[in-house]
Amino acid sequence: MATTPKAKRMALSLRQKVEAISFLNRLTTGKAISLDDADSVPWFEAGRIYQISRTTYMYHFESDSVRWSEGRKFVFTFDQNPFQLFWSTDDEFFGRQLTEEETFRFCQLMDVKRFVA
Repeated sequence: MATTPKAKRMALSLRQKVEAISFLNRLTTGKAISLDDADSVPWFEAGRIYQISRTTYMYHFESDSVRWSEGRKFVFTFDQNPFQLFWSTDDEFFGRQLTEEETFRFCQLMDVKRFVA
């Protein structure tokens, strides 16, 4: 039985959604460092998850520099910098600085334009 073009497109779309969910899960899973810790860096260091205040989360969410949002997750960036990913669970808020490679992959999977004119 031959596969129709529509079935192929649906399978590709489903595969991309699964990859996107898996990618986001990898980025948002791990030990969080509180920005209130004396040993933490003053701002995000790539590859680490930081627990942040609701105020910091909302400040970035309400800015004009949000490139993508879905539910309680969003990405933010200034100019041509790599994305910062923010998310919340219940009453906890988190952020992570993405690397150039993670930002590129994010754009591919989420169909987001990296640079906006």
